[in-house]
Amino acid sequence: MPSTYANNLRLENIANGEQSGSWGDTTNKNICSLLVDSITAVTTISITGSGNYILTANAGTADEARTAVLKFTGLRSADCYVTAPAVAKTYIIDNFTDEPLGNKNIIIRTATGVGATIPFGKYTVYCDGLDFFVQTGFAAGGVINGNAATTGNFIAGNNLTALGNTTLKSTLTGALVGTAGVVSAVAPGTAGNILSSTGTAWASTTNAPAFPAGTRMSFQQTAAPTGWTKDTTAAIDDSILRFVTGSVTPSGGSVAFSTWNAQTLSGATAITTAQMPAHTHNVGNQQQVWAGQGAPQSSYSGMNTGVVANQFPTITTGGGGSHTHSLTQGVKYYDFIIASKDA
Repeated sequence: MPSTYANNLRLENIANGEQSGSWGDTTNKNICSLLVDSITAVTTISITGSGNYILTANAGTADEARTAVLKFTGLRSADCYVTAPAVAKTYIIDNFTDEPLGNKNIIIRTATGVGATIPFGKYTVYCDGLDFFVQTGFAAGGVINGNAATTGNFIAGNNLTALGNTTLKSTLTGALVGTAGVVSAVAPGTAGNILSSTGTAWASTTNAPAFPAGTRMSFQQTAAPTGWTKDTTAAIDDSILRFVTGSVTPSGGSVAFSTWNAQTLSGATAITTAQMPAHTHNVGNQQQVWAGQGAPQSSYSGMNTGVVANQFPTITTGGGGSHTHSLTQGVKYYDFIIASKDA
């Protein structure tokens, strides 16, 4: 009965009674060569161009499909479909195809099953006898406790929490755009756009200004902020603010604030008679009059004795000078400028 090769690694199964005197050589080849290849061997395969590739799969002799590590190199202009035998097997795939041409994918599959996409970099994949799967090592909510460096595409099917630094070395395309570790836009975006949420997704939207062009505001600084122009109109200088509830008039009055604020005395005023309240002054002197020989005669006839009241003016005083009243108007203040928003 001849040997068979029905196992996953295509090792030679010697039939009973076969290979008398030489079965040891076959066994050594199975164990020391082919079995070791499936555990430790690294095979480099060049796949330059745009064509696909079928792994060699030999019965009882060395081949590519039995190898533990498959390293693919070459200049690729398109993704490459690599076909492997439909048997349960684990591989480490190193996609080392030319990076400047855009990191083309390696898609390893069986002839009829679902393939596993391998971007630029090193990944572990396994076949269940029909379909291939990428083994990421992360469950839902997986945690990276160290630094994570990605040189190709990184696909997270579940939540991924990175507690260390994440370094991006390749170009981002698709929903996010960026190079050299910097996300620069939401594809493609316009200069000045911002990243905003639509409620279900992120989008690049126009950055509406916080203040429309022409908006006027006051600032407690000498120079206007970036994007604003200082108003240097002479009428504004050395003025105070007035708040209104109706229409705004640009300005009013004529006395500068510093002039008014520096005043310490009221104006000199000389009081006139017209400014004084009406009033009187009475000064009295009584003289007794006697009727008879040698006595003063009264001007009133028929009276022998009596009293005559005489009026005399008061003495004039006062110089008619002016006077002032002191004022305290040194009101505390802070200087502001007025600036308008640029277009």
